Amino acid sequence: MNPPRLISVVALLASSLGACTGTASDVTGGTATAPPAHAAPSSVPATTAQAVVLRMQIDGEEWIAQDDVFAAVHPSGYDRAIIIAGSLGKQAPHEQAFTLNLYGIDKPGRYSISAASINKGVIQFGDFSAKRTLMGGVLGYDGTVEVIAFSHNPLHVELRFQALLISSDSAKVSIRDGYFNYVE
Repeated sequence: MNPPRLISVVALLASSLGACTGTASDVTGGTATAPPAHAAPSSVPATTAQAVVLRMQIDGEEWIAQDDVFAAVHPSGYDRAIIIAGSLGKQAPHEQAFTLNLYGIDKPGRYSISAASINKGVIQFGDFSAKRTLMGGVLGYDGTVEVIAFSHNPLHVELRFQALLISSDSAKVSIRDGYFNYVE
């Protein structure tokens, strides 16, 4: 692994783990912001034909995860977290590893995340390009995530998201029309 990729991976892991605030190990307990009236109940089936998909528009260009698509609901060691991830894979010139972590989630709804309050969530890309080794995370981000549905067993996460990320080259990178669906 080359030094820029190693630094990106370490930064990605450090900011994801650094936001850990609790020890909940199941899907019960705690409170979250009430969902808006239009939010779908957590038992709503996926709205896409694909069981696993992570896609978004990055500065107007379509991006679709090809590898390592992952989801976790309320994993041990996190405060009622929903964690999603995906990448282009190691075969790509730059892996473009994406993660989105939400904390304190008890029910579907609309949640704001920003670098000013990492205890609510973190969004970032690592090893996006030679110029942009990190986007979001510790460099800064501001976004909205709509949790459509989630369950722990069977594992299911569906959400939509958008955000503005600051990159390592100081650019503001726009993520629009983000969509994630994971069904085991």
